[in-house]
Amino acid sequence: MSGSAPKKQQGKRRQFPAHRQGLNTTSAKLIFGALLLVTTVSVYAQVAGYGFITVDDGIYVSQNNHVLAGLTAEGIGWAFTTTSTGNWHPLTWISLMADSQISGPNPSGYHGTNLILHLFNALLLFFLFQKLTASAGRSFLVAALFALHPMHVESVAWISERKDVLSTLFWLLGIWAYLRYCRKPTVGRYLAVAGALVMALMAKPMPVSFPFTLLLLDIWPLRRLSAGNRTLHTLARLTLEKAPLFTIACVSCFVTFWAQKTAGAVAALDQFPVHLRIANALFSYISYIGKLLWPARLALFYPYQANLLQSWEIAACLIAFAGMTMYAIRALSSRPYLTFGWMWYVITLLPVIGLVQIGSQALADRYTYVPSLGIFTLIIWGLSDLLSRIRQKYPAVMRPLLWGPPAVACGLLLLLAVLAYRQAQFWKDDITAWEHAVAVTPANYFSEYNLTRAYDTQHRFDEALAHTRECIRLDPNRWEAYNNLAVLLINRRSYSEAESALRTALRINPQFPPARSNMGMLLCKLQRYDEGFRYNEEAVRLDPQDPDIRRNFAVSHCEFGIALAAKGRFEEAIAEFQSALSLDAAFSQAHYNLGLIYTDLKRLDEAKSAYEKAIAADPDFAEAHNNLGVLLAQTGKIGDAIVHFQAALRIRPDYQDAADNLRLSSTAQSKIK
Repeated sequence: MSGSAPKKQQGKRRQFPAHRQGLNTTSAKLIFGALLLVTTVSVYAQVAGYGFITVDDGIYVSQNNHVLAGLTAEGIGWAFTTTSTGNWHPLTWISLMADSQISGPNPSGYHGTNLILHLFNALLLFFLFQKLTASAGRSFLVAALFALHPMHVESVAWISERKDVLSTLFWLLGIWAYLRYCRKPTVGRYLAVAGALVMALMAKPMPVSFPFTLLLLDIWPLRRLSAGNRTLHTLARLTLEKAPLFTIACVSCFVTFWAQKTAGAVAALDQFPVHLRIANALFSYISYIGKLLWPARLALFYPYQANLLQSWEIAACLIAFAGMTMYAIRALSSRPYLTFGWMWYVITLLPVIGLVQIGSQALADRYTYVPSLGIFTLIIWGLSDLLSRIRQKYPAVMRPLLWGPPAVACGLLLLLAVLAYRQAQFWKDDITAWEHAVAVTPANYFSEYNLTRAYDTQHRFDEALAHTRECIRLDPNRWEAYNNLAVLLINRRSYSEAESALRTALRINPQFPPARSNMGMLLCKLQRYDEGFRYNEEAVRLDPQDPDIRRNFAVSHCEFGIALAAKGRFEEAIAEFQSALSLDAAFSQAHYNLGLIYTDLKRLDEAKSAYEKAIAADPDFAEAHNNLGVLLAQTGKIGDAIVHFQAALRIRPDYQDAADNLRLSSTAQSKIK
């Protein structure tokens, strides 16, 4: 790598295009860069005020204690060892921890970093393409399409897609390092290329195609590989040159597959057979191009529907894909930018095209973040080439229309900016994102399911119930939806229907811990304690760390304890409440129930302690404040009692018992004075 003779180095330098004047002056490049910066910020500045999205943002940030703790030695160690999301991407975790260190749990900081990274990517892409091609105007258009295309909103506006914008930054830096290496091959410069690849893969595994993209750059615009008698020999040499990079990529593929298999993210062949995967891949390649050319009806999730494709649709996609590939190969000598653009698109999209199916989506807008560069390059250089040919053939006709193409380009970029701005608005919160997905995609069971969760979080239970039923109608085997339906029905005290929904969920997936946990809690509500405890115990065994499962078991103990207390079996009731607290020490209701029993048993010190613990666990527990106030008043601590009565009324202004107790205590205090 470092032993090339000076003459060969000079020869490599001559392979780069000579710089032209005009649009390639420093001032013009600075103007283009400023335009990119202003337009990109104008489109995406709004995301700084957006919140978290249910899917993945909780796992990545809002419910991830390692991330929320900021940059710690323990957290960094966890980042390098965890595969909790089905990926090994420690650099992404560390970047999120850095955001938390600076801005805490506020989503604005995370959104702001995503925007900054996207902006850096767009600017780096512009200056990189300009350096590679010596064409500032066309480089600007490619970078502007990348910065402003609505298909890229998902990668920027979704905090969880930090891995997209971060890995792309190192991908582009790796290309920049490769450019320097080509000018003067040294071991140090090659190591810089390899280092950038490692960093990109530590942010997201998708850059496994990075070595192939360097080979494409060798074809165009670097022109290290050109058609001729020694084409295969040169290709072999350039491929061997990248052998260490291919090795790094292969190791990443192994680690990624292991991580996704461990997390259960890789779909089995019986769920997605090979013929459906191939059909979906062909359909996706063509669909992505359609969305890039006409960015309408973009959504957070597209349901997998390869089994619904007609034979003629698959055949049409195959013909279009094969035809474009053959045309791109034949254009190698005359229009190498076509070969570069199409093969860049095909190769960089291959890891996420669905041949190895991850999740249940058919395609995803975020997957085009890097692959779209190939299509943008193909279009811009192709149109520029076409216009040059027309000008040469019809100079008299084209001279008056000199400003026509720039005006059309500006209009197109303005339209894309408006569309991207509008698309970004659909990401402001959970409900908006999922409502839009449901509106623009047919039979979208996954979006219905997540819209249910969003409505539930906002306590819009009627809407949550309606969308849960729609999710089940679209996907009768989605056990999570039956579980959610049961929870909503339990809150409505429709216990019989809730039990039926939970039994359906467990019939589909007997090992689903939340359904077992909710069944246990429900059966205890129905006073079928032995049966309920068996379900709770099994749920805890299946997932001993889930706080919701432990809380449900604690609730079941409380239900049983209340039933025992009603029968006067106080010691047994105390044991049940203590069992609840062993599962969830911060369970305020269990502390409160202990306070009630201790009060009845005249064990006032223990009752006082129980009420204080209930308030410590839940400062807005009005009944605990009131009962503690009563105890304090009975022991002559009128002033302290008044404080708790006032707290109860502040929490619940219509709390009549607290109001009466406050009046009596205030009267007693005035008499003492």
